[in-house]
Amino acid sequence: MTPPADAVYATLAAIFRRVFGREPGALDAGATSQTIAGWDSFRYVEIIVELETTYGIELDGPEIDEVHTVGDLVALVLAKTGARASG
Repeated sequence: MTPPADAVYATLAAIFRRVFGREPGALDAGATSQTIAGWDSFRYVEIIVELETTYGIELDGPEIDEVHTVGDLVALVLAKTGARASG
């Protein structure tokens, strides 16, 4: 069963809390590493690994490089799990 977008956002919020050790602030579709304090390349790797583990997916370099916003990340997870962004 594939997750709806709101479930992916909720999962991401939990992952961000673990990775950052605090509330990440608003995780809306337009949030970026520029708008979330402390989001650097090391934390991004941790986020990706947790997403892969949580959803049983594998994200490759070119896919990851195309992610610029939290919305892009959610869309990538949805694509990899076979869900639609509107779900």
